[in-house]
Amino acid sequence: MVLNLIKIVLFLIVNAVGFYTIPVIINLAVKLGRLPDVATSRPEYFETYQFLLLSMAIPVWAVAALISVGYFFATREVRTWLLLAPIYVPALYGTGIITYFHFV
Repeated sequence: MVLNLIKIVLFLIVNAVGFYTIPVIINLAVKLGRLPDVATSRPEYFETYQFLLLSMAIPVWAVAALISVGYFFATREVRTWLLLAPIYVPALYGTGIITYFHFV
């Protein structure tokens, strides 16, 4: 009973951390100067496109959170990957989007 409660609390904590992964990555990119200001250097539609792709991180996190439910049913090898999916999937997505706009 206590072990199941610990698993549920760990699941909720990891999903909460995963929810804030993208804002942390975006703020880090802005502070380090890696997020280009597309409004001054690119045409107007690029700013809308950048906002659209960065706002898609929430649905990406939601899908990863649904996938992480498999943590409760998986075997030992896959269990950690499924539990941490709400953190690394949006982080990879956000890093990829920021890298794309940095080089394009």
